Amino acid sequence: MKRGELLSDKRIEKGFSVSALAQELGVPAEEVERWEAGELPDSEHLLALSGLLEISVEDILRGGDNADGGEENADSHRFDFGGVRKERGESFAQEKAAPQESYYEKLHKKIRYSDNPSGPDYRIGGGEYNGYSKGERLFGYVVFVLFTVVIVIMLAVQFTGWLARPRALTMENYRDFIEIDVVPTESFNPDDYVLRVTAKEYITDLRLTVRVKFGHFYDDDFFETVTVSAGVLRKDDTAEETIHISEIAFDRGFEVLSIEGDLA
Repeated sequence: MKRGELLSDKRIEKGFSVSALAQELGVPAEEVERWEAGELPDSEHLLALSGLLEISVEDILRGGDNADGGEENADSHRFDFGGVRKERGESFAQEKAAPQESYYEKLHKKIRYSDNPSGPDYRIGGGEYNGYSKGERLFGYVVFVLFTVVIVIMLAVQFTGWLARPRALTMENYRDFIEIDVVPTESFNPDDYVLRVTAKEYITDLRLTVRVKFGHFYDDDFFETVTVSAGVLRKDDTAEETIHISEIAFDRGFEVLSIEGDLA
């Protein structure tokens, strides 16, 4: 029996059409037809073709010829496929090619998979393999649990801090949320000063009363009290109030008398 006849008969026996077999192998149907016409399949398709038609690679390579001569004498040719070498004078029984292992078969062997559900390397939970040993899966579970615990603790700390945050401006905490400046409107002998309040956070219903101290060279110091109000101050917004003085003087600092406001 010739190679083409062997492949054709086995294809029909297994219930494949030419197009169906070509689709299984990922090749054009014309290539399957060439094989059945006697052409030797490419080495990359031999294993898959052998498995689908359930014939040995050696039979495909020999073309189905008997050992009595045929078209190709086994003692007169040498084949090399996946490390399987056919040397002159070797018997066909000694030339049987070892099947190539798939990626997952090699992986399972590497991690010593066991087909026994009670074995130490069997997949946790039973069922199909997933490429990991029991020890690897346990390690993954531990890492996942630790990571989850860390995330939960971080979120809990942030939530606790949010609940404990200040809700209103007070005399004790206002420096953390506002900045106060007294600024002259002119660089020389100013008659007016500006009390400027800059928000560091979102603030509503602000009411701030400040007493500013002024002084000069020829008389006693005097004080001016000013109040700044603002309905809403976002971060970096400012609120201002002008302080008019009747004589030339220099500001010598200020004192916050009272403050009110809500924090977001």
